Amino acid sequence: MKKTATRRVLVGSFATVSLVAGAVAGLGVTSAIGTGSSIGSSGAEVPEYDENARGQSYGSALEAISPETEPDLIQALADDKTTEGFVKKSDLDYLPDFDSPSEALAWQAEQAGKSRVIPVYDVDGTTKIGTFTITPATPAK
Repeated sequence: MKKTATRRVLVGSFATVSLVAGAVAGLGVTSAIGTGSSIGSSGAEVPEYDENARGQSYGSALEAISPETEPDLIQALADDKTTEGFVKKSDLDYLPDFDSPSEALAWQAEQAGKSRVIPVYDVDGTTKIGTFTITPATPAK
């Protein structure tokens, strides 16, 4: 149980750092939500996304009401600032499996200050069209 709780905290922290870093870098993300929606347990509308031929949902994560309602392919602007495509949610959310909280903390300390580059894909989810760099947020002064 502790492993899952630690993992969720780290995923949330990493996702927050990623989103903040993207916003600070001027990441251009626009809404590409498909038609329709349903109501989640919180009463908020859960977006329904379009799907590609491989069954992967795609669109903007801006309309998601939780990480669980984000699409498989999240709309993003590549590092070249001109190529629009999608990053895989699994690439953004990546964390290794940890056997203990101390192992998770050691990994987190090792990753501090490091950037990570992930592929940007076409809507098919397989054709690589660019890169997206996840940079750590700098602490406010």
